[in-house]
Amino acid sequence: MKVMIPGAVTLVSSNIAVTSYLAWNISNNYMIGAIVSSPGTSKGEFQAMSANVGKDPEVSANIYDVINNPLGVWKLLGTQNRFKAFDQYLNTQAVNTGTITMTVACYGAHALYLGNIDAIDVTISVIDNDTALTIEGPVTIGVITEPTTHEEYGFGDWVDETQGNITYERTTLTRNISFVVIINGEAGIAKLGIFIAGMVRYIGDTQWGVELSCLDYSAITTDSSTGATFLSKGNQAKTLNPRLNSDTSQITAYYRSLSKFQGQPVVFIGEAYEAFSMYGYLQKFRQTATNPTITTIQADMVGLI
Repeated sequence: MKVMIPGAVTLVSSNIAVTSYLAWNISNNYMIGAIVSSPGTSKGEFQAMSANVGKDPEVSANIYDVINNPLGVWKLLGTQNRFKAFDQYLNTQAVNTGTITMTVACYGAHALYLGNIDAIDVTISVIDNDTALTIEGPVTIGVITEPTTHEEYGFGDWVDETQGNITYERTTLTRNISFVVIINGEAGIAKLGIFIAGMVRYIGDTQWGVELSCLDYSAITTDSSTGATFLSKGNQAKTLNPRLNSDTSQITAYYRSLSKFQGQPVVFIGEAYEAFSMYGYLQKFRQTATNPTITTIQADMVGLI
């Protein structure tokens, strides 16, 4: 199994429209309900909670929060469409008619992860930024899977197969590179939720006995006026509990590496099956020096939702 640590990326070009709202202007007088886009760091769209002029939505003191800053004049509505695949939110998607085509500079990245995709297939190329030449690809990876049983075809279960995640590992060693990604949309609409590129680290050989499960955050809710109870559907999180074999002589190095992975989102890249890969965090790990040559690592990995 390998771990991809998210690195710095720069969006060079994209065919996705930035936003339908005008950019915030320091001189404009905004009334309640006005919506603006910000060209600043947040790449956000904001709605005025009160009339204001000269109040920059990029300044934290101006951001409305019902508890921490109820007097804030701007409420963040979300990230602009073009940048939704690069923001901190896991359940939003950049959406475009037909295809999504983007070039992203990713210096030193070993691999690419595209998460929360709605598409038929994805084509990936790697460009050497110093020469502007294509050094890998184009490689097309399918997302959609054709129905294989009468049940899938008749009941439409295969429709969900247009939704998935893709991991692509490079074979070249050039560091100053960009990824060119073309996402071919299903039913004329392409969607991308997460774009991550970064360095990859090996953490051990996956052994049989991997536990794959799902956490359900649904909850029983009671209507305060009628007293009726019902199930309120929540999000789900994938969990992995692999057993990995590593070199006992490197037990200290593995411990240090695994400790660094905790507390941050990473991409786990498993062998054999796509189900053994996910975007999440390392909740807990245990190392057992089985013998002088093999150390077993038991890891608890939780997917982000």
